[in-house]
Amino acid sequence: MFTTYVENMTPEKAAKILEGNTANRKMRTSHVKHLAKQMGKMRWKKTPTPIVITKRSRTLIDGQHRLQAIIMSGASVAMTVTEIDDHLSKEIFDVIDQNKVRSLEDITGENSKVIKPISYLLRAGTKIKSPTPADMYPFIESDIGARLKIYADHKSSTKLWKTTQFLAAMVVAIVSEKISWSQAHDIFVTLTSEPITEWPPIFATLYCKLAEETGRGLRRSGSTLENDVFMRSYYAFLNVNSAAKTIRIHKSFVNEMKADVFSTLYQISPETFD
Repeated sequence: MFTTYVENMTPEKAAKILEGNTANRKMRTSHVKHLAKQMGKMRWKKTPTPIVITKRSRTLIDGQHRLQAIIMSGASVAMTVTEIDDHLSKEIFDVIDQNKVRSLEDITGENSKVIKPISYLLRAGTKIKSPTPADMYPFIESDIGARLKIYADHKSSTKLWKTTQFLAAMVVAIVSEKISWSQAHDIFVTLTSEPITEWPPIFATLYCKLAEETGRGLRRSGSTLENDVFMRSYYAFLNVNSAAKTIRIHKSFVNEMKADVFSTLYQISPETFD
């Protein structure tokens, strides 16, 4: 029924197998580019998940994106290949096509409150549109990850203080040394456990402003640092010790904020920007 082996898959071999790609859904170019990038950076590892083809007709059942990525990258990589009896092709294809995509949380085993802020910073602060586990690990294991893990299970009755962009702003402010760890910690504990009357004034302003503008043009994109929650939260952390009670985002601040994020991420993992 099945024959499984490991093949050194060259671009030429991949192209030959793809000639039998007649049953799969439309190929996603963005996913191919993503895989090709990992192969080009020598991040690809042989896994038990095989390329699946039929024995007689050589119809490709599973693996079109991986094979096309080999061609795009020009790399030769070790691939597990499984050949199946032709009469089983539809039965197996129907099962394979239902597979659930594993999330970064599933793969890394980390809390979403750790994964999502790091993923946001990578998407917004670098050119990585879809961070992989390999992209994430240097940051999970860095001071950013360590700080986020402290707050992953922290309870708060105010949703804003547990949002992805707020947590991302806080850890960048800490790691870039714009605010001390102890002061940021005290602020976070106060925000999540005390009434608004006890909050630092600029954070009370931040909360009221965002609550007022909800649904009225807030920039919410998770792929830009000009997300309103991130920008204003970062501003609040940087100005908590000043007399400022209002939040005014000028171009000079936006440029400083972007430089801080880039510098923070680069110091942790320069190879991310290769």
